Amino acid sequence: MKKLVYLLVFAFILFGFQGIVLAKKIPLAQPRSYQPLGTTGVYSVFGAKTLKKGQIAIGIAADFAPDAYYDNDSHPDQKTMALQFGYGITENFDIGLDLPMTWWYPDNAGWHEQGLDDLSIGLRYRLLDEKESIPGIAILGAVTFPTGDEDRGLSTGGTDLESKLIMSKRLGPVNTHLNIGYSWPGTKKYDLQDGLTYGIGMDFSASSRTQLLAELIGNKNRYTKDLHPKGDTDPLEIRAGVRIISDMGLITTLGVGFGLSNASPDYRALAVLTYTYPPEARKVIKVKEPEAPPKPLGEELYKIVLEDVHFEFDKSTLTTTARSILDMNAKRLKENPGIKVIIEGHCDERGSNEYNLALGERRAVSVKNYLSSVGIENKRMKTVSYGEERPLDPGHNERAWALNRRAHFVIEVE
Repeated sequence: MKKLVYLLVFAFILFGFQGIVLAKKIPLAQPRSYQPLGTTGVYSVFGAKTLKKGQIAIGIAADFAPDAYYDNDSHPDQKTMALQFGYGITENFDIGLDLPMTWWYPDNAGWHEQGLDDLSIGLRYRLLDEKESIPGIAILGAVTFPTGDEDRGLSTGGTDLESKLIMSKRLGPVNTHLNIGYSWPGTKKYDLQDGLTYGIGMDFSASSRTQLLAELIGNKNRYTKDLHPKGDTDPLEIRAGVRIISDMGLITTLGVGFGLSNASPDYRALAVLTYTYPPEARKVIKVKEPEAPPKPLGEELYKIVLEDVHFEFDKSTLTTTARSILDMNAKRLKENPGIKVIIEGHCDERGSNEYNLALGERRAVSVKNYLSSVGIENKRMKTVSYGEERPLDPGHNERAWALNRRAHFVIEVE
C-alpha cells in the first residue's frame, strides 16, 4: 500500500512539474502589439496619418483565432477583446493605448485560461506630409507592459519595446502603407528574441463612406527553433475586409485573416468599432452667395456669377482651364465695378491642417495675382484660406478631392 502511495505521489510530482515546465516554456498569450485606430491604418499596418490635434478616438476590437499555433503539441483557440484609445496631441503627434482581455480555450495540451493581457502604449509622429512625388512618413514607438498574469500564461513577464517606420502614399483611390519595424522582447526565458516586423497594407475608397482593406503582415526571427522545432518559425498572415465611415464619427471595420505559415493561426475573424470626435467624416459646409446683390435704391437688381477654379494635387499654379475661367470672371467684374470679392483657398483632406491652410492661401493669392494682372484692382479683392475644413464634397476618393482643390469666390457689394 505504501509503495502505491509513494508511486502516486511521485507521478503527481513528475507530471505536475512537467505541466509547470510546459506552461512556463510558452506563455499562452503572446503580447498583442499596439494597433491602429479608426482610419489611421488598416488592421495592424499603420498609416502616416495621425489624429488631428485634440481629436479623440475610442474603440473596441474583437479578434477570434481558432487553432492558434504555439508548438507541435499546443493549438488552443484564442479570443481577444481590446479597449483602444487615441488622442491627437498636435497635428503631427498622437498617442494610443491598447488594453486586451484574452480567453484561451482547451486544446490537446489542456490549456484553459482567461484574464487581462499585456497593456500597450504607442506614440506616433508624422515627419513628412504626403506630396505629389513623395510619401507621407511617420515613426512610431510602442511599449508593452506586463500587466497580465505570467503564472497563468497571460504575460511573458517582461516589458517589450517596438519601433516602426511608416510610409503612406495615395495613388488615385488607393492609399498604400508600408511598415518596417523592430521588436525587443523584455525577457528571453520563453525563447523569444529580437525580431524584424513588417507589413504592407492598402485601403481602397469604393465610395465616400466605404473602404476596402487588405494587408500582409509578418515577423522575422521572433521565435527560436526551441519554440517551433518542426515548423516555419516566422509568422506570416494576410487579411482583408471592409470599413464603413459614418457622418457621426462611428467607424466600423470588419475583416478575416489567413495564416501563411505554421506559426500563424489558420484563420481569424476581426471586428473593430471606433468612435472619433470630432468625426472623421465631415459634413459639407456651404458658403452662400447673395443671388441678387442690390444696386443703390431706385435701380434694377442684378446678379453676377463667378465660377470656381480648380488645382492639381499639391499645386497652387493655375492651369490653362483655370486661366480661361478667370478671364471670364475678370470680364464680369469689370462690367460690375461696384462688386468686391473674397477669394477663398480650399484643399482636399490629405496633409496636415497647417500645411493645407498654407496651401489654400497660396491658391487664393495665385488667383488674386492673376486677376490683378488682367486689370482688376487689388482693393476689390481679399483672400482667405480654409484649408481642408470646408470641403465641397465630403468624400474620401479622387473625385471628391479634385472638387475640393479649388478657389471659390464670395461676392461683396460696396
